[in-house]
Amino acid sequence: MLFENHKDLDFNFKDLEGNRTNNSLFKAYQSIIELSGNGEYDFSKLNADKVIEIVTCVFEGLGYNTDILAFNTNLEGDKFENKHLINYGIYCILLREIIHQLVLVI
Repeated sequence: MLFENHKDLDFNFKDLEGNRTNNSLFKAYQSIIELSGNGEYDFSKLNADKVIEIVTCVFEGLGYNTDILAFNTNLEGDKFENKHLINYGIYCILLREIIHQLVLVI
């Protein structure tokens, strides 16, 4: 724990939000997994390691590249920024293609 009593901290905002982009992406993954007939999961009730394991297993089974799911904290400077910016672009393309394929199946 970083602070003995987090209630004593003074913030300049009312609520602290997590990463909304990743949250939205994993909601989409959850839907993709369900729509592709690979099970129904409630990711909000699972720990992060289990969610990554499920998504990786299903997506690899569907032939999708799962590199975007791995976050490399060892990269520094421009390598870090460029890698994750490129991954985000690839990710958007991948997600659009997955949704397109699912629409064709349904």
